[in-house]
Amino acid sequence: MRLPLLVGELLHFSLAAVVDPGRGDRTEMSLFLDSGSDKILLNDGVWYERKYGMRACEDARAACFYCPGKAGCYPSKLPVFTADFLDGTVTYVPHTGTVKLGEHVIKDAEFGVIVNYNSSANATFRVPGTFGVARGYRTNPVESPLAQLRNRGVISRASFSLRTESSEYGGINGRLTLGDDLEVRPETQMIPLELTSTRKVSVSISSMALKDVDGKLPRVFRSPRSVRDRSYVGYVAHGVKSLNIPHAEALIDEIFDHAKRAMDPPSPGHRSEIKLAQRTKKGRWVVSKASLQYLPTLALRLGSDERQLVKISPTDYTRCKGERCTLKIVESKIEDKVVLGAPFIRAYDIHVNFDSNKIGLQPKFTVDS
Repeated sequence: MRLPLLVGELLHFSLAAVVDPGRGDRTEMSLFLDSGSDKILLNDGVWYERKYGMRACEDARAACFYCPGKAGCYPSKLPVFTADFLDGTVTYVPHTGTVKLGEHVIKDAEFGVIVNYNSSANATFRVPGTFGVARGYRTNPVESPLAQLRNRGVISRASFSLRTESSEYGGINGRLTLGDDLEVRPETQMIPLELTSTRKVSVSISSMALKDVDGKLPRVFRSPRSVRDRSYVGYVAHGVKSLNIPHAEALIDEIFDHAKRAMDPPSPGHRSEIKLAQRTKKGRWVVSKASLQYLPTLALRLGSDERQLVKISPTDYTRCKGERCTLKIVESKIEDKVVLGAPFIRAYDIHVNFDSNKIGLQPKFTVDS
C-alpha cells in the first residue's frame, strides 16, 4: 500500500488535524516537508501567538495546535524534549490526537507540540509545522510518521518518493508518495544511504567537480580543507533553498574562473558586454541571465565506490528573477557536511527506501556527458 500526497509551494502540503474528535473540531494545516526530521511537529497556538503576535495562527503554515485549557501545552506534567534543525533548536512536548493525512484518518497519532524555539541565526524566522520523513528510532519520544503509518497498515514499507517541478515563482511543487516502490529505469541511479549518527537522509560524496561547457571531463574541486581529502557526507534536505557546501567561496571562485574561460571573447569588447557577477549587500552572488550559458555544471560522485555521477546544471543551482539570477551555493552551516538542498531536488526526483537502505535518483533532464 502507498499514500500519495500533493506537495505545494516550497514543499508544504495540507494536513487536517482533528483536535477534538468528539466535537469534530478540525484545523487545516500546511506542513513543511522535512527529510532531516523524523517526527510530526506542530506549534502550541498559545505560545506561537505570544511570540509572533495575535492572529499569527491564522496562517495555515503556522500549524497551531491547542491543548485543553487556556494556558497552552506547557508548562505541564508532560516531559520536555528538544530537536535540532539547521536554523535553530525547538523544545517540544509529546502529544497524541487524530489526524487526517490524505484520505486516511489516523487515531491516536503521535506528534510533538513546539513550546519554544531558539535561533541565533535569524530572529525573524517563524518555525513552521513540519512533517518529518527521516529514519526514525524506537527510542524516540515521538514515533516517526513512516513507522506510524506502517504499523497501522496504511503503507507497506518505510519509503517515500518525491517528484517535483519548479514553479514560476522559484518554489517547488510536486507529489510526495509514502510507502511506494521505485520503478527502476535505465537512467535510475541506486546509491546506498550513509549510516550516520543523525536521522537525516545521508549519502557519501566522494568528490565534487566542475564540468566545462565545452564537454571536457569534470575537473575535481580541491577544497582548502585538504588536497587529498575530498570526501564529504551529504544530507538530502528538501526544504533548504541552496546547496550548502564547505569552503563554498573557493568553489564559487572556480565556477567563475570556468565561466570566464568559456566566454573566450571573439573580439576585445565582447567580455565587457557580459557582466559575470556582482555581490549583494547580503553576500549573495548575482549573475546575469545571459551568462548562465557559460557557467559549468556541478558534478558530484556519490557512494564510496565513486561509481555514481550526479550533475546539477546552472539553471538548477541559480534562481532567476527577470534578467538577474542568484547563485544558490552558500557556505555550509554544518562543519564538513554538504547539504543537498533545492538545487538537487530540482535536478532529480528521489526515492528513499529505509528497508533496503538505498536512495534512487531519476534525472529530470539529461545533462550531456
